[in-house]
Amino acid sequence: MPSRPYWNWRAESNKMKEKKIILSTNLPNINDIDSALVRPGRCFSIIHTRSLNKEEANTVASLIGQKLSNKEKFSLAEIYNS
Repeated sequence: MPSRPYWNWRAESNKMKEKKIILSTNLPNINDIDSALVRPGRCFSIIHTRSLNKEEANTVASLIGQKLSNKEKFSLAEIYNS
């Protein structure tokens, strides 16, 4: 298989700089994630979020068409996977 010309690879590389990948987890401890996934250069920031109360969770769920169970607190993962 012939390799791509350098300029073509470079153009695709520049397009990727405009992309963002957002990963999330419901693990209780960020240290349980493989360190290779969150090393500097691969993961630029880690943002911790608190659980949402029922009212906040219902607001988010209604925006994405989800129905929630009858709990008092929800993680974002629980809302999206309900």
